[in-house]
Amino acid sequence: MSMTATEQSLGTFIMTQPPTAIRQLLSSSSIIAWIDRKALADLKASNIRDKERVWLLYTILKDADALDRVRFGMRAVDPKYFRNEITHKLLPTAQSCVGQLKL
Repeated sequence: MSMTATEQSLGTFIMTQPPTAIRQLLSSSSIIAWIDRKALADLKASNIRDKERVWLLYTILKDADALDRVRFGMRAVDPKYFRNEITHKLLPTAQSCVGQLKL
């Protein structure tokens, strides 16, 4: 499978930039939206029958990954990137749980 010009440009950018620039790119809303659009397009093009259920699972897992970042000290997780309403309610719980850990 060949890469598009955008994917090649992104790959070149990632290979030539310092880690701080890459982290900034990967946390930007534009790249997050691009990843979601790509995932949705791939899902639509697939032969998976229950696409709505798969998309819901995708968004739940993406939100779970975002909440898990709290565990690594990223207490300032930005809720504007959450894909499901319930995740907004779970953020304080995740932060509280991490605060109770004795590491």
